[in-house]
Amino acid sequence: MTHVGESCHISNQNVTISLDRTEFNISTYFHDECIINETILVSDTLEDIHGYQKFVTLITDYEADSCLFGVTGDLEERILRGLHYSNNWSTLLFPYYRAFHYHGRSDISGYLIIIRLYESSAIIKQIDQILIALDLYRMLKYSALFIIVITGEVDGFNVDDFIKLLVDSSVFDIIVLVYNESKMVVRFYTCNPYELPSGQCGSLYQSILINECYFDANGDAVLRNLTRDFEVIPNLEGCEAFLNGFPIESLVILEYNSSDSVYVSGFSNRSVVFIIFKYIFEAMKMTLNTNFPNFEEIKDHLIINLNLDFYQSRGEQFIRYYTAEYYWYLQKSEALPRWSIILCVFSNYLWICMFFVLLFTVFVLQYMSKSANYVPPWWLNLISLHLGIGIREPKEHYLRIILLSWLIYSTSINTTFQCFFTSYLVDTLYQHQIDTYEELVEENYELIFAKDNFVFTGNVYNTTSCMKWVDGEVDSLVYLHNGVKRAVFIPHESVSYFYNTICDGNVRNNLHRIINSQKQYHLIIEFSNRHFEKRIYVLLNRLIESGIPDKLVNDILHLRGKSFKSMLDMNSNELVTGVSHTKGNSTSYKSESFPIYFYYPFSIMHMSSAFLFYFIGLGVSFFIFLVEMFLFYYI
Repeated sequence: MTHVGESCHISNQNVTISLDRTEFNISTYFHDECIINETILVSDTLEDIHGYQKFVTLITDYEADSCLFGVTGDLEERILRGLHYSNNWSTLLFPYYRAFHYHGRSDISGYLIIIRLYESSAIIKQIDQILIALDLYRMLKYSALFIIVITGEVDGFNVDDFIKLLVDSSVFDIIVLVYNESKMVVRFYTCNPYELPSGQCGSLYQSILINECYFDANGDAVLRNLTRDFEVIPNLEGCEAFLNGFPIESLVILEYNSSDSVYVSGFSNRSVVFIIFKYIFEAMKMTLNTNFPNFEEIKDHLIINLNLDFYQSRGEQFIRYYTAEYYWYLQKSEALPRWSIILCVFSNYLWICMFFVLLFTVFVLQYMSKSANYVPPWWLNLISLHLGIGIREPKEHYLRIILLSWLIYSTSINTTFQCFFTSYLVDTLYQHQIDTYEELVEENYELIFAKDNFVFTGNVYNTTSCMKWVDGEVDSLVYLHNGVKRAVFIPHESVSYFYNTICDGNVRNNLHRIINSQKQYHLIIEFSNRHFEKRIYVLLNRLIESGIPDKLVNDILHLRGKSFKSMLDMNSNELVTGVSHTKGNSTSYKSESFPIYFYYPFSIMHMSSAFLFYFIGLGVSFFIFLVEMFLFYYI
């Protein structure tokens, strides 16, 4: 047994397998009922022989209902030592040493699993538990190379059933070494589920015998088929691939049933993702079938995919095809018409008060000017001197006091109006535009999410009482326009796609996009089969580099030939070049050539002193009028 282990030199050099591997992590498995808690840090160079021996003693000796450890055969030890020295693999004990700096699945290039059989029927259950345990420990990488060494009682071992279990678990890069101790033969097996005669389109028919290592009559080890250079070359003609995608219309358009209440399982052929992958699959001579769960399943589906651990364990089956940009959208601030440029200096209530004060003054002057005709000349002359007018006009004291108070009141109003009139001539006449998420929260805006979007976007914001959930993206836009102080978090692609269905399409005059609220989400496609993912990834990267996905998105979303995003950016530039005067920070403006101001209309409170002075003068005039009437009639 020792001679076989030394002579065959089980390594990729002699078998001539094209692996292109520079580093491997050796992982071993222990039964759930007897997982060894002892942790040992293994030297990469294995210079510490004592540490290496302790590592070898933890190799599993498996029986149906028990897990033996601490005892290994000489063959397993020599296999480990020979593979490590010949390839200089970096070894990692599983369960791994907690103080060992482990970088995650991306660092794993392959697995070496050594199993000693005492009962051939138990191997299927054991390899299934190995995969479950690796996934549980977040160490399972499906695209890595799996080298599995089987020793012990292998006479009844069925390698086809064993490899088929791995293929059904989406593990395709497999090399199985089976050592038959009674016959002194080591056989090397692999599989190709995408090429006859071993398999076709992911279904494994039989395993492939790569090579054998046996002894000739002289006792020397001999390798058969040394000239065969095995390489997995998948033939994907006629295969099927099932896609799962996130429901972001129109990138992924869902079909509805006759009641328009639930989703039908399947993408619409108008979806961007469908169009992209239709051409890819046609080039690969594959059949494209689409699949999507119903709404109740969507929520669980997305929550699972958002889990970071799930991405780490299953991330190899995802391919990004487009990046969606989410923004907060709200209604634009009210724009005043150009003819209101004079009226907007004062509030409506102030204009009403000014009109009625003027009307009241006219009636008072008209009545009082005809009620008395005697005024002492010296008093008239004194008032005339202060007014700077002829000393005989006006004749009555109360008329002069009214005129004096009116002149002061009019001067204050006129001066204020003139100070701000010029600046308002160049103002864009927009009210204060909220432009940050913090302002939305401070102003108690209703924050609207579509239910299917909130699952994988709402977690970036702390949940507050102001947040609202609606059924879909169309409903969120309708809800936005049917009220005030509302904002919706939605992809700009969805806004452009749905906006024309609910509005007149004039997006520039209806919605404001908060630029600094941008959140990017990579839209991904999940493949049910990982073996042809690399080929699709290459083709998809070429499409992305050529701009084909963006072109398809623009053709579907922007029927007028101009993207919604560029329209909003152009609108922002127009506001800046027109000398925009808006309150607060203006992060969406791309120019700082002009200072940013903000104005509030003058109200009654601003002009309270002018009104107070006027009414005091009016009261004094009325009192003097009564005194003069008394003197004229009774003295």
